[in-house]
Amino acid sequence: MAGTELFEPASDTCTSDRVLDTVNGPGGSVIFATDNGISFYSENGWERFHAHPSNASLGLLDDMVLALEYDADGDFWIGSGRGLQRFDGRSFQVFTDVALLKDPIVRDLQRWGDDLFVATGSSGLHRYRHGEWTWYRPFGSSGLGCYSVGSMAVDAENDRLVVGSMTGGLWEVRDHVDPIRFSPVERTGARYGLLREVRADPLGGCYAFNESLIVHQDPDRGFVEVLHANRLRPTISRFNDCAAASDGTLWCATDGGLVGWREGELVALLERKDGLGVSSNVRTIFVDEAGRCWFTTPGFIGVYTGTPASTDSRIEFQAPASVTPSASPTAISTPIPVTLSPSPARVEVTASPPLPQGPLATLEQVLVEGVRAALRAAETIARNIRGETSQPDPYRANL
Repeated sequence: MAGTELFEPASDTCTSDRVLDTVNGPGGSVIFATDNGISFYSENGWERFHAHPSNASLGLLDDMVLALEYDADGDFWIGSGRGLQRFDGRSFQVFTDVALLKDPIVRDLQRWGDDLFVATGSSGLHRYRHGEWTWYRPFGSSGLGCYSVGSMAVDAENDRLVVGSMTGGLWEVRDHVDPIRFSPVERTGARYGLLREVRADPLGGCYAFNESLIVHQDPDRGFVEVLHANRLRPTISRFNDCAAASDGTLWCATDGGLVGWREGELVALLERKDGLGVSSNVRTIFVDEAGRCWFTTPGFIGVYTGTPASTDSRIEFQAPASVTPSASPTAISTPIPVTLSPSPARVEVTASPPLPQGPLATLEQVLVEGVRAALRAAETIARNIRGETSQPDPYRANL
């Protein structure tokens, strides 16, 4: 029966509503990487997994889990800000050696055929293939023209890996044969070069997006604009995430609700009043292999089991070929939750002009100048962190 169900973080449910990655698990389960360990959902309910207080071979390396993925052998990989782990059903193997990972921060994990690609910090990509490691250094001989990879997606229809970088545009690989070669799909200075997030489309191609725009890209048609955030509803101004279903529906997490879009039409819009929790701000979204649409809002992990536009067909995904996921990580007998946050970067911010003062200053002036000052500070912080001049988003309206 169609409807929504919410799970509030508690000792017998999920560990946190801050979900950073989601994957399908064995037997129809769903596994969530959160800022407070791993939440494992199955028909038997929830299980929670945390960092071991003294031995990383017996539990998670860090409770701030950033990425999850199964490899071609069915082993379960876990990425955090402190390194990478592989769980084989019995114990955790830890990868923190700089000889293998040039940066311990694991931003994303993506299986492509027999290969597992690992995006780490600002050191490009690493690949694991049946025990062998390869490093694709930024601006090296492989052709990868970026430092930091934020997301990856597999275009199964065209058998290619698509890479979304933080500041270097979109890249792709079309051949598994070594030495593999990265080619630009769209560079930073081009029209769609600032679309940093990529998601797979089970019908072929992939989606790329930022807060303002979602486009579809495939080798035959190139880029096709799909959605502009400010053209959907007055209550919507930002895309937070998206996930494509095999029936052609694109599910979008927005600051104004959960949106379903298919064939140029809005086929679903769920807001707070429809059971999203205390807020319509949907942060992340994931469509599992059983057709359930998982989402997160402030304070909750939720699942929507309906189908848009009264269609009777369920959304179905085929499991990855030749992969039999191993058992879920063994629970720690006495888990000690430890929520870790990255250390704040030291940056210098140029002082902004003072806000209007005195009896002539109106409330409107104060608000406008306050917004402008905040934007100037944010841009300065971004430039200092990246060590380069920031480029404005061409799809963001100027204030």
